[in-house]
Amino acid sequence: MGKGRSRAAASGKPGGFMIAPETHRITSLGGGTWAYVADDKGKLKHLKRDSQEFALTCKTLDGILEGKIAKELAEMGWTDVLATMDEINIETEET
Repeated sequence: MGKGRSRAAASGKPGGFMIAPETHRITSLGGGTWAYVADDKGKLKHLKRDSQEFALTCKTLDGILEGKIAKELAEMGWTDVLATMDEINIETEET
């Protein structure tokens, strides 16, 4: 492998980080007060569950992953986050 080249580049395969579809993207912490969210590049974000940033991150990922995040949140019983995600969508459409 040449200096400065990634394994993917050296093998001729397209580069980029990919997470298997069955991987959970959200990990509950502190009894559900906090969560880790794996973004589209695999980087973990540590966010408060009731924050706008958490809802926005989930909304963005849900669009990229075609509903996977909404399904995961529903399975966790976090319907409050789903409602906040819907509110963000309404605010975005009106502006």
